[in-house]
Amino acid sequence: MEAVAASSQWQSIHLWCLNHTPMVINKLMKNTKKYMVVSALMAVSFHTCAMAKGGTITYTGMITSQTCTINDGSPDFSVKLPTIAVETLMKSGETSGRTPFRIRLSNCDEDLEEVGVFFEPGANTSHKNNRLINLGTAQNVELQILNDDLAPVKLNEGVDAQDVKLVPVKNRGAVLTYFTQYYAEGTPDAGSVESNTQYTVIYP
Repeated sequence: MEAVAASSQWQSIHLWCLNHTPMVINKLMKNTKKYMVVSALMAVSFHTCAMAKGGTITYTGMITSQTCTINDGSPDFSVKLPTIAVETLMKSGETSGRTPFRIRLSNCDEDLEEVGVFFEPGANTSHKNNRLINLGTAQNVELQILNDDLAPVKLNEGVDAQDVKLVPVKNRGAVLTYFTQYYAEGTPDAGSVESNTQYTVIYP
């Protein structure tokens, strides 16, 4: 019944547009100074007639009581990359300064078997290439995060598409290893490189 009612409503709107738009336009056309208004009205009217029925998005998730302690209670930390010469990143696609970092978990619940880390998309994530935008002064350089197998982390994706790597929990603890490196978007200028990202420990 809801589908029939919705269909009838859209048909009514469509018929109103067809029946009333020409009359309104004809009245406005009598005054040549109102051509701009006519054009605007036509655009709005036809846009209204072209609207399509939408759909429903369902969001699902779960909150668990199973947790671990992150980095001995200090979840925020910094990764210092080496200072490199501009000549090491002369063209787009070149990388340098690969630096490992680790997220250490301890005091995990005894029945917890696996854990992973999800890097959340954010304002500092480049929407076109899954890398971190440089907030420093150097131009044409970004930061790239890699999994322990050196595969780039898909920072703009959700948990499933990001292919979160799970590691086993042993003796109520786990260590997750990642890398970050400079990535040239072109020939970079000398300057500072800085960015940040948020992460969430997930318990599958």
